[in-house]
Amino acid sequence: MCFMDQEHKNQLGYFGRVSGRNENKMEKCGMTVNNEDVAPYFEESSVVILCKVMGKSDFDQKSVDENVYEWYQEEGVHSQYYGEIVKVLVKNYK
Repeated sequence: MCFMDQEHKNQLGYFGRVSGRNENKMEKCGMTVNNEDVAPYFEESSVVILCKVMGKSDFDQKSVDENVYEWYQEEGVHSQYYGEIVKVLVKNYK
């Protein structure tokens, strides 16, 4: 999980607007991807929580509040992942 400062608001909005089925968002977002650890993350992140996937479950429409579900009607409900925190990276501001 990557946490960004306000200066990256436009890039984060891009991730919410564009489907990964239509284009490679990691390449087109304009940020630097680091692949040297457990999972890829953005160098521009202020905090990164690297996790090892321990499990996954799909949302059932009946188990999701209708106010949440309406956001996913067009693209379909996403999966929920469970992970073990392996490492936490915090940007060193000077």
